[in-house]
Amino acid sequence: MPKPGVRTQTATSPVQILFNVQYQLSLSCRVSPTGVTANADGKKIVPAGTPLYGDVNNRDTDFTVAGTTVAGILLHATDVTDGINNAACLTFGFVNLNRLDTATQAKITSAVKTALPMVQFLKG
Repeated sequence: MPKPGVRTQTATSPVQILFNVQYQLSLSCRVSPTGVTANADGKKIVPAGTPLYGDVNNRDTDFTVAGTTVAGILLHATDVTDGINNAACLTFGFVNLNRLDTATQAKITSAVKTALPMVQFLKG
């Protein structure tokens, strides 16, 4: 049994959303929990493939789940339960839509595709 104040976590392999891992560019960013709803376990997880809004030229500011303006795609699922967390924002590459969950796929709209001309969304 863990001691009080010590958290245990089971490691899992992250979902690889890239169609081709060789050709991609991701920038470091900080993801905010703003607008993220807790799941059944009480965790606030932003899924891999989620469109992000933020300033790629000022990554000291927090990125949020995108509304109408998009700066990139979240490369790996990010836990923001305890607040802002470090992540990677994909700005160039090839995303395999089949590796995104249904809710995240629905966020990849034509407006997102237009806003990110250097990110290609493929089924494969």
